[in-house]
Amino acid sequence: MQELILGRGARTEVYPVVSGTITEIVQREDGRVIIEGDNGVEYGYWHVNPDDRLRMGQRVVAGQTLLGVIGRIDNPHLHFDEDDGAFNPLRTQPQDAPHEGGLNPSATQSSPYLPVVHAPEFRRDGTAGPTAVYYTTRINNRILIYGKVDIIIQARERFDAQNGGSQRAGLYRMDYRIVDDTRDSDFGPFESFRFDFLYDVGQEVVPEVYAQDPGRMTNGPYEQGENVYYYVTTFNDVGEYRYWNTKQRIDSDPDDSARVNAEAIYKDGNYTVWVRGWNIRDIGGNEEERRGAEDEEVVIDNFRPYVHRVTIAQGEDEDRRTKYNAHWNFANEILTLTPDTQEGRRLPLYS
Repeated sequence: MQELILGRGARTEVYPVVSGTITEIVQREDGRVIIEGDNGVEYGYWHVNPDDRLRMGQRVVAGQTLLGVIGRIDNPHLHFDEDDGAFNPLRTQPQDAPHEGGLNPSATQSSPYLPVVHAPEFRRDGTAGPTAVYYTTRINNRILIYGKVDIIIQARERFDAQNGGSQRAGLYRMDYRIVDDTRDSDFGPFESFRFDFLYDVGQEVVPEVYAQDPGRMTNGPYEQGENVYYYVTTFNDVGEYRYWNTKQRIDSDPDDSARVNAEAIYKDGNYTVWVRGWNIRDIGGNEEERRGAEDEEVVIDNFRPYVHRVTIAQGEDEDRRTKYNAHWNFANEILTLTPDTQEGRRLPLYS
């Protein structure tokens, strides 16, 4: 289930963002209305005092049927969730004007209530919970990483308490980019998360941003009272690859690893990883001012040094004669050592 917490004042009117049928009503100050949308997705409106005229099974029309008002609770706000699907009715497209006006999120735009993004952490893929293995070794103040890596981020959206907000809201969208400091190039940005489109992993949606129960925090550490959301990178818009393969081979899927450094997309060297987050009003993601953006410097070290070419010669200057010459050759996805005997004499490599 994906959730947004929308800071609004008490008694603010609430309208449905998708037409559908009411399946549940809890009639109280801190109540709720659940609607099964015409698109097959279930939508929940929480902390709402439902309108007395609502009835179970009643059909509601997006932007027109009054569901109720935000209740008189501590820090009044509307808690909106959808349980599935790639459609988010909060998108502010022209045809969505009734939704934008009827349910406009109160995301603040001034410091200190910008999206909070902490510096990335790096975890060995396939480890989680109490047995999670994090990369902590530093070389020249850069974190040493290698192999398949999960990028972990602590991030949240903060709302001004005077607007009835909460510090337990997730970001609307997030991306990251990888800068090759050694070769002065960069990769990305790769959008990792957007509320209105979650990348499928089999039949399950990616749940990492909105999990609040410590028992569900399987993607990273959890500290009581932090109200921080932990994020695991989904690589390059491909949901099945939930890691960054620092050994990924050129022109291949993220699961395919290079055998030597020359084959790798991310060749051994120094890199900077930026993670950026935005609220629904597109505030954040500013690297220069670090407003909703943080980075971590790393060094990738996947490959041991190897001999690219072996040459054995005899004599000096004009009398020099090559006895054995061989080089590694990559062709048809096969890496082979190709020898060249220029004088008809094939010497063993160890000679």
